[in-house]
Amino acid sequence: MSVEAVEKNISTDVASWIKEHTPSSVSELRKAALADFQKIGLPASKAEEFKFTPITRELEKNFNFSQKNSIGTVDPSSLHIEGIEADILFFVNGIFSKEHSSIKSNKDIIILPLDEALLKHTDLVLANLAKIADTKSDSLAAWNTASFTSGIFIHVSEN
Repeated sequence: MSVEAVEKNISTDVASWIKEHTPSSVSELRKAALADFQKIGLPASKAEEFKFTPITRELEKNFNFSQKNSIGTVDPSSLHIEGIEADILFFVNGIFSKEHSSIKSNKDIIILPLDEALLKHTDLVLANLAKIADTKSDSLAAWNTASFTSGIFIHVSEN
């Protein structure tokens, strides 16, 4: 009789979830970030930056992979500032709400939901997407880059 032991940890669970639930758009970027995440894993409590933040332990106890993040129902009128002449970007639970936002047309500024920007301005978005995030050494940046599903794209023309 043979017994095979399989090491199970939260980093492996996260990587599996990313593979199963992440849209395929920007696939090369996502694949590279997922590979970085699998190589690094989640930060351990021995890492200086996370010495007092037990991320792995908290995720093991409290993270629900099946939970859906929804925009829910919100009344933004209570948050409105009278007389403001600006673009207003409204986010609910971290999700951009186009219907609650007020974006004025301007030829020098592009403000679009990330998925829409990827379709309309593909080259511009890909030239800038995840260029600052360090997925090689920051596992949380790698996780986010590999599994993002939405966001906002803001581009301001030179000068």
